[in-house]
Amino acid sequence: MSVQLDNDCFLFAAGGITFDDLKELPDEPKRIDIAGTDRYIIEDFILQEEPRPFVVEPWESISIEQKILFEDELQKELGTEFNKHPFFDLFERYRDNHVLVDFEMMALCQDQRNDDVLFRISKKNFDQEFAVVHLTWRGYKESDGYPKVQFYSDFDYFKYTRMYPDKVDWEY
Repeated sequence: MSVQLDNDCFLFAAGGITFDDLKELPDEPKRIDIAGTDRYIIEDFILQEEPRPFVVEPWESISIEQKILFEDELQKELGTEFNKHPFFDLFERYRDNHVLVDFEMMALCQDQRNDDVLFRISKKNFDQEFAVVHLTWRGYKESDGYPKVQFYSDFDYFKYTRMYPDKVDWEY
C-alpha cells in the first residue's frame, strides 16, 4: 500500500496504514491513519503552513506507476524477484548477495539526468534510512557490485550532500 502526499512525496509507514470509510456515513470524510511516519515528513510536509517541495531539479517526483516500475527493476537486478524458478535458487544461494538483499525498499524520486533512484530503505540493525541506487535496466540479476548504491543516514543528509549539490551542478 502506498500513500502519496500532494507534493508527490510517498510515505513509508513502518507501523502500517488504516482507512476508515463507513458505508453508513457516505458524506463523512474518509480517515487515513499512518503509523510510524518519518520525522522529516511530519516536519517538512505536514506541519508547515506552506509545505516545501519534496525534491528540487534535477531530482524529480515519480508517479505510482514509476514507483512500482523502479521497485520491480531493483528486485530483478538484485535477483530477488518472485518469479524465479526454484531450480535456479539452488545456484543463487552460493553467489555473493548484494548489500540491499533483505531490505524493505520504497522508491521515492529519480534524478532526471541518469538512472539514479532514491529509495527509502529499512532493515533491522541497519542505521542508514535512504539509498540512491543506479539502476541498469538489464531486467535480470546483475553481476557482483551492481547495481551501485550510496547510503544516506536520513533525508536531510541526502538533501544537503546530494540533492542540493546536484541542483547547483544542474543550474551552472
